[in-house]
Amino acid sequence: MYLKCLIFSVVSFVLLFFSLAVYSFLYGSPIHDWGINTLENRFYGLNINHPVDSILLEKIKYLGGNSTHGGGVCVYAIGELRETMQSEQKIRQQYENLNVRFWGEDLQVKLMFVDWSEESYEDPYGGWEGMLANLTDTGTTKYIVYAGSEWPIIIYDYRCDD
Repeated sequence: MYLKCLIFSVVSFVLLFFSLAVYSFLYGSPIHDWGINTLENRFYGLNINHPVDSILLEKIKYLGGNSTHGGGVCVYAIGELRETMQSEQKIRQQYENLNVRFWGEDLQVKLMFVDWSEESYEDPYGGWEGMLANLTDTGTTKYIVYAGSEWPIIIYDYRCDD
C-alpha cells in the first residue's frame, strides 16, 4: 500500500511539473502575469492627481525583456501617455514624491518627455521615447507618467527573452 501511494505521489508531481512547464512555454510564466497585474493595480490604486488640464491619451503596459537576449530579468512597466498645456517643470512638480509600493519595494513614479528621460534606452523605455517623438506637435506637452521594475526570471518565460 505504501509503495502505491509513493508511486502515485511521484507520478502526480511529475505530471504537475510537466504541465506547468508546458503552460509556461505556451503562455508565459503565471508569476509574471501576476506581477504585472499587481503593479497595474497598485499604480492605478494611487489615484494620482494629474494636472487639471491633463488628458489621458493612452494607457500603456509592458511585460518583457530589456533588449538583452538572455538577460535574466523580466521588466514590468505601467504608465499613461498624457497631454497638457503646462510646462515640463510644473508637470515634474505635480508628480514628485509619488511612490508605488510593489512587492516590498517603493517604486518612484517617473516621467518621460520627448527630449528627456529618467531611464536608459532599454525596453520598454526606448520604445516609449520613440512613441513620444512620433507624436505630432500641437503646442502641448506630451509625456508619460509610469512606474517600472525588473524581476528575475524564475521559470522560463519567452516574453522576457527579447
